Amino acid sequence: MTLNEISENIAFALGGQYNDTLKQAIKHTVIVYRAKLIKDDLARNFMDYTNYLQSFIVDLDLKNPIEGYCDKCRVLRTINKVPTPIRTTLLDRSGFAYVGQLDTNNAFVFTKLEEFKFLKSLQYQHGVTYFAWDNGYIYVLDNSKLCAIRVEAAFTDPRSINMTCTEKSTMFRDDRQFPISASLLVTIEKGIINGDYPVITDGKRVNLEEEINK
Repeated sequence: MTLNEISENIAFALGGQYNDTLKQAIKHTVIVYRAKLIKDDLARNFMDYTNYLQSFIVDLDLKNPIEGYCDKCRVLRTINKVPTPIRTTLLDRSGFAYVGQLDTNNAFVFTKLEEFKFLKSLQYQHGVTYFAWDNGYIYVLDNSKLCAIRVEAAFTDPRSINMTCTEKSTMFRDDRQFPISASLLVTIEKGIINGDYPVITDGKRVNLEEEINK
């Protein structure tokens, strides 16, 4: 089911099927509670993490130098921003399950961008590739032969994952299949319809009665 279809169904149940503003607010609310419920589930049972994983490929471009961080480093940066992963204490500080080469057999090691300049002087670093995640971009240190990397995580907003070439030419993001389990979707739909999960837009709760009756 797509996010547009989910929003249409909930809006219809609320009597606001012709209210486009309400539908957009419902989309935002579904994304917010999807991320919250996944995070709560992982806190109880981290073994469920694989059920939420999404994997995609990100293109890289040379980014030299990185002023203020590492003026002499050879650094690659993702061309586009990478979606924000759902944070969990059982993963490393980055929140990603995997960042590395496309075959998933060579994972990179997470560090902070400001640590890049110190890592170059460390001994016994043969075969280790470091990455940082800063301001939405992934940076890769001293591996300038790479053209692309694979990224895996449970993402807060799956709409922001790279679209395929076919998708780009044929659809809007909200018309893609939305990654959510049937049980999770039922919980969110019931929560919104019953008022347990307030509809949110721009950080504010929507007064459903006022919005529907506009």
